[in-house]
Amino acid sequence: MSGRCDLFIAGCGPAACAAAFFAARKGLHVVQAGNNAAMAFASGLLDVLGNDPKSGQPVEHPWRAVRAMREHCPEHPYARMDSEHTRRAVEEILAWLATRGLAYRHAGDENICVLTPLGSLKRTWAAPDTFWPGVLALTERPSALLVDFAGLREYSARQISSLAHEHWPGLRVQRLDFPAPLPRPLAPLGMARAMELAATRAHFVRSVQKHLGNAACVGLPAILGTHRQGEIRAELEAALGLPVFELPTLPPSVPGFRLQQALSSRLEQEGVTQCMHSRALSVRQEGGYFRVGLGGQGVEEEIAARGLVLATGRFAGGGLVAEHSGLVREALMNLHVRQPREREQWHSPDFLDPAGHPLNKAGLVTDGHFRPLDAKGGLVHERLFAIGAILAGQDWMREQSGSGLAIAGAKAAVDAFLK
Repeated sequence: MSGRCDLFIAGCGPAACAAAFFAARKGLHVVQAGNNAAMAFASGLLDVLGNDPKSGQPVEHPWRAVRAMREHCPEHPYARMDSEHTRRAVEEILAWLATRGLAYRHAGDENICVLTPLGSLKRTWAAPDTFWPGVLALTERPSALLVDFAGLREYSARQISSLAHEHWPGLRVQRLDFPAPLPRPLAPLGMARAMELAATRAHFVRSVQKHLGNAACVGLPAILGTHRQGEIRAELEAALGLPVFELPTLPPSVPGFRLQQALSSRLEQEGVTQCMHSRALSVRQEGGYFRVGLGGQGVEEEIAARGLVLATGRFAGGGLVAEHSGLVREALMNLHVRQPREREQWHSPDFLDPAGHPLNKAGLVTDGHFRPLDAKGGLVHERLFAIGAILAGQDWMREQSGSGLAIAGAKAAVDAFLK
């Protein structure tokens, strides 16, 4: 593996995979390193902007809200990008995913709502195709049957129905025995693999048919296979004579696993060299290259790259480290981190503060091309970029903006590197 490349990407989350995709499509030699297991904790939904960063109020038209960022939230990463650039980047990724068997659907300029496993409503811009009949049904509110399974923890059709009653009063629930011998407690990924067997699906259809009644559609947890979910849903719909839809589960989730497989493993077909069992441990500059040391516990090999993209995430991903002293530092290159001055300022006294917590907006400050700046506002390096959750000025979880920021920032950074 030791050698040279055009662009090294540190990380394996959505931002890193999007950067690898855009760079490979431009003919660049790309090396990507990191642990992609965390993506299985993603919901599989594609958020652009669900809540306004300043007011916290729900956003109906995300692209219109992104256009307004330059005026209302000038320090937000979205304010550094043209909204049309953002949309083209997101749609290009969705078109590529569709060719890999992971189709998404959206409602044009507006956000949609998806029923969550808690029974609440989640705003997002695009959802997997297997979710779509449920999105439509949530709007039309027909009589529907929600199914869950004995032994599946943290997913209750009764709880979903109870909490979602005011939004969808026509929900009925039924608990079934899962039609395959699996260890208890049941795990969604194991169930999804079992549903890829024809015998499991046939048993499932016979069990559900007994309880259909006047239902106009059937909803179940996201377990319709790990790779052929579109085919499996179509087969079940033909057998039951009704639309069938998936609902998200708590992580680790099958839709997150599907996204992991589509974004990570399929990038090899685009020519990306992936080091999924190594991560970037050190970086030094020499001879016009970034010398990136890779390994597990220690450096085992070195890659020389003309450009470097940091997509290492925030605290959970290991891109930022919060120390007991009150200092938040960037883990790989010790870059400047915008952060509260004192540890006592990390959090609001109100745990559920509508404005969020100051620590959630800590991160790297960049210029208009997503190149990190030092403490004095100077450019660290013209071919060093930072994208995704590690950026300062955004609270992607509260804003429900993670996917849009990841993809659009990736496209902007790759374009800037090419220039």
